[in-house]
Amino acid sequence: MKKEAFIVSLSLIISIFVLVSSVHAALVTSQASIPSPQSVVTFDNFAPGFIFGDGPQQVGTPIGEDIVWTTTDPYNESVIGCDSYGLGPNGYWDCGKSGFTGLDTNSGDMIFTFNSGPVSSVGGFINYMPLESPNAVVSAYDCSNNLLESYDITVEAPISTPGAANAGGFRGISRPTADICQFRVSNQEVVLDDLTFSRQTAPAAIPTMTEWGMIIFMVLAGLGSVYYLRRRRPA
Repeated sequence: MKKEAFIVSLSLIISIFVLVSSVHAALVTSQASIPSPQSVVTFDNFAPGFIFGDGPQQVGTPIGEDIVWTTTDPYNESVIGCDSYGLGPNGYWDCGKSGFTGLDTNSGDMIFTFNSGPVSSVGGFINYMPLESPNAVVSAYDCSNNLLESYDITVEAPISTPGAANAGGFRGISRPTADICQFRVSNQEVVLDDLTFSRQTAPAAIPTMTEWGMIIFMVLAGLGSVYYLRRRRPA
């Protein structure tokens, strides 16, 4: 019975640790949320003009980093540089953005691979064509190509810029450790500028009331299980 109680207690501790650790992992909606010092890839060295294709294309050279851009665009017509790029109801991007990257397909990925070393937080100034399907998504992968985090920004942090030129919003991902080797932006002909990243760990986020409720529930459930097992011991 002691062994069973120990297993329950250990499982409880592990579950709480995983939950509290996950509090730090988050969808980022402002560039200021990326910890300092920040590094920024502007893609301005590709403008004026543009490059069509699916990569690979080295984009980190201006800031001394090895960062490779690729896409899964089946038509090989995605872009780096400055081009007139329609986003339906969300307006358009053009050379007023100087350099940027654009996925020229409604279903696929733009992939930024950090070959100089993994990062803890990454994002960019983003917009997309909201009428397309599937939804726009930002994702983080580790160096073994395992998915770490993924967020549907069309639903969780929508961007609405009716008819605007070169408008958008910052979207990204922050992790408790520097384990992001790939950042992907996907679908809805998404465009991205000012790829911003850091290898510093952000201060731990304060749990929300919902998260505190989950933690308290898990503690009480674990204590109840231990009490039940102790009550079951034969006299």
